Amino acid sequence: MTLWAPRKAIQLGVAMVLVLTGSVGVASASGSTQAAAVSTPLPPNQDPFYGYSGSTPLADIAPGTVLKQRSVQVALGATATPVTAEQLLYRTTGELGQPIATVTTVLMNAGGTTVPDLVGYLSFYDALGAQCDPSYTLQGGNPGAGNEQQAQAEEAIIAGYLANNFIVTVPDFEGPNLEWTAGYLAGYASLDAIRATESYLRLPASTKAGLTGYSGGSIAAEWASEVAPRYAPQLDIVGVAEGGIPVDYAHNLAYINGATSSWSSIIPAVLVALSLAYGVDLTPYLSPYGVQLTTQDAHACIGSLSGVPGLTVQKLLKPQYQNFLAVPVFAKIVDDLIMGSVPGHPVGPLFMGVGDSDGTGDGIMVTADVEGLAHQYCQQGVPLQLSVYQGSDHTQAAVHFEPAAMAFLQQRFAGAPFQNGCSSVAAGNSLAPLPIPQGYWETASSGGVFSFGSSGFYGSMAGRALNAPMVGMAATPDGGGYWLVASDGGVFSFGDARFFGSLGDKPPTAPIVGMAATPDGGGYWLVASDGQVFNFGDATFFGSMGGKPLAAPMVGIVSAPHGWGYWLIASDGGVFSFGDAAFHGSMVGGHPAAPIVGMAATPDGGGYWLIASDGGVFSFGDAAFHGSMGGRALKAAIVGIAATPDGGGYWEFSEQGGVFSFGDAGYLGSMGGRPLQAPVIGAAPDA
Repeated sequence: MTLWAPRKAIQLGVAMVLVLTGSVGVASASGSTQAAAVSTPLPPNQDPFYGYSGSTPLADIAPGTVLKQRSVQVALGATATPVTAEQLLYRTTGELGQPIATVTTVLMNAGGTTVPDLVGYLSFYDALGAQCDPSYTLQGGNPGAGNEQQAQAEEAIIAGYLANNFIVTVPDFEGPNLEWTAGYLAGYASLDAIRATESYLRLPASTKAGLTGYSGGSIAAEWASEVAPRYAPQLDIVGVAEGGIPVDYAHNLAYINGATSSWSSIIPAVLVALSLAYGVDLTPYLSPYGVQLTTQDAHACIGSLSGVPGLTVQKLLKPQYQNFLAVPVFAKIVDDLIMGSVPGHPVGPLFMGVGDSDGTGDGIMVTADVEGLAHQYCQQGVPLQLSVYQGSDHTQAAVHFEPAAMAFLQQRFAGAPFQNGCSSVAAGNSLAPLPIPQGYWETASSGGVFSFGSSGFYGSMAGRALNAPMVGMAATPDGGGYWLVASDGGVFSFGDARFFGSLGDKPPTAPIVGMAATPDGGGYWLVASDGQVFNFGDATFFGSMGGKPLAAPMVGIVSAPHGWGYWLIASDGGVFSFGDAAFHGSMVGGHPAAPIVGMAATPDGGGYWLIASDGGVFSFGDAAFHGSMGGRALKAAIVGIAATPDGGGYWEFSEQGGVFSFGDAGYLGSMGGRPLQAPVIGAAPDA
């Protein structure tokens, strides 16, 4: 996902723009022009500017807040220019909802502008190494020989926007950990760069903003357009241009897997990037050759990857994982990143472009996927134009896209009528998600663990002496491990579940009744029957019901989808929400016929189900009711509920090990009817 161009032509183009526009700089918030001394920039991983060290936790700071600022001098390659820019470290949001900080570089004509139109230029820097961060290369930082032309090409494009008197903000939208291809992060960081820029320049809320990105930059542009209505509704985004778009990674992989072109060489780097974004340990899945290539590319940019024409993903994986897209953790990630899958849709208008050099795509992007996404948006009422550049490969299509994108944004800022092109958009490919293999675990009070479906068995406490009975379990996000928790707060970890601490040596004042893991698997919460919450690892404390009068004891805790909140559940059906876990209703006043014993949330956090010991299910928010065991004769009480990864169904679990499935939840087996040494007390889905 890169762009190549002759170096001399790029240098000449940039030089001409600078000569024509004169000194280009950034106006400070006070209106004065600032200059910076010429110096060799520190790499981002050595530069303290890139790190946040404030006393206020990032989680308590609003997205888009400027944390630091500095003036820097812009360079063309290694050649200094009279151009200055302002760099802002700002708070944004990671792929799994965690607060992070990244940098954007702000440039504008030194003479200012009467209409402060703002363009978010989204780079195609495609990197696992910070040496290719736009904030670094714009200062003259060396991205390595294989990436110089790409960095200089972008300088020419940015100079073109400056020549048209736009304010330009260029974010490092892959974040501090270089999570290339991570859609949500890229979208959040792009929108927050606009918020930070507007805040720093003291621009009014009515400021018009546009976004443009090609190839890797299209990931940021497209996801920004998707998440903007919910994440940053206050921004006035007049248009989004996106070209060379990787709509569905499953289809892109099928296209380049084993390709004799150089595009197959990006496969190891993409695996590394997505494992970083989703907190997945690749090691258990990789073959020795896979370990070699992912290690070689772990800090490389796209122009300096290992370069293995004809490479297949199967060569990187162990024999049992050859069907890559059937491995639950990878299928879930790929489905999560299908463009157009965010609830709702962009506001538009959109300008979309893609090449078609071989009847399938441009060598890396699938033309019919882009058509399918455009068609889906058209059906949702999103105004857009789609250009298919016939005969053009990925690089050639960029030559068509970039000037068209600039013209599109100029027209949007000028308020020109938009000619909706939906009538000519082909239906394209289906963007249906991959079927995700399902699985679940049951756990008994003795610490026994029973695995079903795709869920692996990683060990248990069965047969070991326990100080207190087990009361709950939680699984890691990749399904490669789980934790068990006892009523005294002891925590036991298995598989790739890391131990972050427990209450085993300092028993709580009330028994622990449940646990929930953070979405990245880097921590967990425990909850006691009196409502106290205890956090470990990267699990943030958002509040509790500890010390408050309760009408009924707590029975469990459920993490919000992005880990920045949780719900507590009481036996009378009371629901208490903390952090960004939204309250959607409860059973308080509804008088359930039997005690509530558990809860499960929908994937987007827009709803949840409560379950009673008699099998009754109660749905709230966007949680659909798929049926229940309520009113049916049960041999044993229900003790828990777990939802399928897509939220289209759920399982009920009984203390005798029976499992009852509803919606798209498949029946995968149970301990029902088998002899148990101790009752089942809970379960966890393989999500």
